[in-house]
Amino acid sequence: MRTSDAILSWQPNEVDLYNKRQLWLKSVWQDLELPKSEIEFWQEREIQIKMPYVYQHHEAYRILTSYYQTVGVFVLMYGNIVFVVIVTSIFVMVLSELLHSNIATLAVSTGLYGYDGCCTRTV
Repeated sequence: MRTSDAILSWQPNEVDLYNKRQLWLKSVWQDLELPKSEIEFWQEREIQIKMPYVYQHHEAYRILTSYYQTVGVFVLMYGNIVFVVIVTSIFVMVLSELLHSNIATLAVSTGLYGYDGCCTRTV
């Protein structure tokens, strides 16, 4: 583990960078347990790469972070839609029970003793 002083005092060295990259690649190949033929294939590909490498700034992270607000808005909209659907379904169930009980009370109070759910008298 490198200390902060070592990191701050580090001077870029092209040969050191490429050697560390090669060591890293070999460790990845070992971790993946690649067969010898596949390691040789990738080593041949590595030889074909032109030196020095050109590392370029990539905008992918900026693009990803710029979409957080959009995703947040969609999550809020989806949450609101789900909330409205749930509240509406609860309201309809309660209203249905309330209307059903009022119809039954009305049927009993008007003399329809044989109430069968449709406000009809049964004999």
